[in-house]
Amino acid sequence: MAEEKDVKKDIKETEEEVEQAYQEEYDEEYDEDEEGEGGKKEKEVLIARRNIYVDMWAFLGSHATNVGIVQKLKTAEDRQFTVGMDVNGKVSEDRTEERDEGKEDIAMMAIRSNLWEPPREDKIKALESFKKKREEKLRKVVKRMGGRLNAEQKEELEDLKKQEGLEDIRESDIDKKRLVIKMFSTTGKKIHWKGTIEELSSREFQNSLGSKKPLVCFNVILPGYDYLITIEQNFKYFRFAPNYSFAYWDEKQEKMWYFKIRQRFISVGTDLDVYSEGGKKVAFIDGKLIGLGGNSNIKIYDEYLAKDKKFADILILFTSSIGYIPKIKGAIRKRMNSYLNNGRNIHIIEDEEFWMMKNPRRMMR
Repeated sequence: MAEEKDVKKDIKETEEEVEQAYQEEYDEEYDEDEEGEGGKKEKEVLIARRNIYVDMWAFLGSHATNVGIVQKLKTAEDRQFTVGMDVNGKVSEDRTEERDEGKEDIAMMAIRSNLWEPPREDKIKALESFKKKREEKLRKVVKRMGGRLNAEQKEELEDLKKQEGLEDIRESDIDKKRLVIKMFSTTGKKIHWKGTIEELSSREFQNSLGSKKPLVCFNVILPGYDYLITIEQNFKYFRFAPNYSFAYWDEKQEKMWYFKIRQRFISVGTDLDVYSEGGKKVAFIDGKLIGLGGNSNIKIYDEYLAKDKKFADILILFTSSIGYIPKIKGAIRKRMNSYLNNGRNIHIIEDEEFWMMKNPRRMMR
C-alpha cells in the first residue's frame, strides 16, 4: 500500500508539473505586453522594418516557373545549381516605401531532389558499396594479412556475413535522405548563389539519441562569409512547441549575436518569434504551411538587423526548411528505432556532410 501511495504521489506531482509548464507556456505566449497608465496593459507596437515573403511549392515539376528558371540556373557562372536539383520556391520583398510596384521577386529556392528523395538506382549503388566495404572488413577479421582465403576461411567469412545479416539488407534499408536547399539571387542581370541550408543528419541523430526526442539541426553557408551558422533545435523537457537557436558573428560590428527562434504554442500554421539578447523580439516568421508548400512572411523589426543582408538570408533559408521538418523528424525516429532495436536501417552519411565535420585546423598542420 505504501508503494502504491508513492507511485500515485509521483504521478500527481508529474501531472502538476506538466499542467504548470502548460500554463507557463500559455502565459509566456500571450503575456508580452507591458503595463501602461492606470495599471492597464498596453501592447507594444512593433514596426516591421523589412517584409520578406517566402513562397515554397509542394509540387516541383508541375510549377510553371520551374522550366524557364532551371535553364537560367544551369548557365549560372558559380555552378552551384548541380545535377538533381529542382526549383522549389521563390522569395519576394515588399518595397512599397521605395517603389510603387510593391512586391519584387529577389531570389529563387532550389532543393537537391536527389538527396531529399534518392532514386532507387542511387540506393542500389550505395547498398553495393556498403556491402563491399563491409565484406572487406570482415575478410581482414578472418585473415589480417590479406591475400586469398582457403576453404576454411571462406566458410568463416560466410558465417560472419550471415551473423551480420549482410545478405538480407535491401535497397529499402538504405537511408540517404538529407535536406539541402540553395538560394539564388534573381535581381541582377546574372543569377548568382546567395546561400545554402544543409541538414546535419549525423549531428541531429547524436542530439536526438541523447534527448530521446527527434531534434533537427542545420548548417547555413553564405558566400564570402568564413563561418558556418549552425541552427539547432533545443531540447526542453516541458516545452510543447519547438525552440531553435543559432549564433551569428557580425563582421561589421565585430559582435557575436545569439538568437532564439521560438515557435508559438497556439497558431494557425507555423509562427515563430525570433529573439536576441535580453529577450528582445527582433523578427517574426508568419508561416501558413500546407504540407511541404505554403507561404511565409518574415518581418524584421530591429532597425540594424533589417539592414543586415546576412541575417535576412539566414532567416530566409531557415524559413524555406520549415515545411520539411516533419519528414526529417520521421526519418530521425526511424534511425533511432533501428539503432536502439538492432534494426537494418543503414544511415549513409554523404561526403559533403563529412566535409563539414572535419577539423578546421587540419590545414594548419
